[in-house]
Amino acid sequence: MNKVTLIGHVGNVDMRGEDNKVASIVFYTKETWKDKDGQRQENSQRHSLVAFKPRLVKLVKEHITKGAYLMIEGCLDYSSYTDKHEIERYTAQIVVNEIGFLSPRSRD
Repeated sequence: MNKVTLIGHVGNVDMRGEDNKVASIVFYTKETWKDKDGQRQENSQRHSLVAFKPRLVKLVKEHITKGAYLMIEGCLDYSSYTDKHEIERYTAQIVVNEIGFLSPRSRD
C-alpha cells in the first residue's frame, strides 16, 4: 500500500498546467522532541504536493492559502529527469487524494 498522511502548514500554492488544472503545494511538517539532556529539539521537513483531481484543485484554488494548517492524505510518486548538465536527478512528490482543514478556511 502506498499511502502518506501529513499534518502541517502550507508554504506556497501555485496553479499550473493548461487552464490551471494542477495545484502544486509546498508543505511543511515539524517534529519536536527532547534530547537526552531534556532540551527541546525541532526538525522541519519540506514536502512537494500535487493535486490533479478537479474537486481538490478547486478547493486549493478557492480556500487554501499560505499558512493554512491541513491534514493531507495521498501517495508517493517518484520521478527522474536529466538536468541541463546532463546529470540524472530524482524527485519525490505526494499526489494528494484528500485534504482536511485543521484551521478555519479563509473567507477571501
